[in-house]
Amino acid sequence: MEKNKTGKYFKYAVGEILLVMVGILLALQVNNWNETNKQQTVSVKYLENLKKEVILNENKLKIKLRQHQFVLNKTTELLDIMSIKPKEISSTKLDTLMFAMALAPKFTPIKTFISSEELGAIKNDSLKNLISLWSFNFEKYTYDSKIIYDLYYNYIYDFMQDNYQMKNVKSIGFTSLDESDFKVNSIDILGSATFENHVTMKMINANAVYSNALTLSNIQKKIIIQLDEMLIN
Repeated sequence: MEKNKTGKYFKYAVGEILLVMVGILLALQVNNWNETNKQQTVSVKYLENLKKEVILNENKLKIKLRQHQFVLNKTTELLDIMSIKPKEISSTKLDTLMFAMALAPKFTPIKTFISSEELGAIKNDSLKNLISLWSFNFEKYTYDSKIIYDLYYNYIYDFMQDNYQMKNVKSIGFTSLDESDFKVNSIDILGSATFENHVTMKMINANAVYSNALTLSNIQKKIIIQLDEMLIN
């Protein structure tokens, strides 16, 4: 009798322990499921925000691309008409060309999500590689943009101050100033060996910046496509 009772109590105790263990395992499983679901929700939200950010950056870059192309086209045009004995050009044309020499557009992207630590939790090598490539090319773009900025303030600005009336850039629409009463001699500007060097350097670097900006735009478009695929799946 005692043995039977002991056996029953033992079986009952073992059963209770098993039930407790099963309960714990189920609780852990539910907790893990909740945590996984939470992480997936966070990941989806991050991807959606990243996509919005990249689209905004692409729209901003489109504007800068047109400005970069303008600078490249006009500095190339200016270099083509410079010589020892240049032909005189209209004041309107000169104003446009000189404005291109003063213009230094720069793309300043939003980097809230593209530089976020949450990117490390995303298990998609293609997206990570594209973002790494974007960061690398943005550094190149920033470096070349700074060269143009420094070139203007260290060399071009002084030449324009001495040989051109800055007031005349109003023809581009960036100022509402009347044209200067002082005469500008386009022959002196177009026939300057020093200024030819400045124009050459500006054109070379404008080409590099425009090329880098195009690369950034292409990468951003690929990132958007990749994000679309990830969000659909």
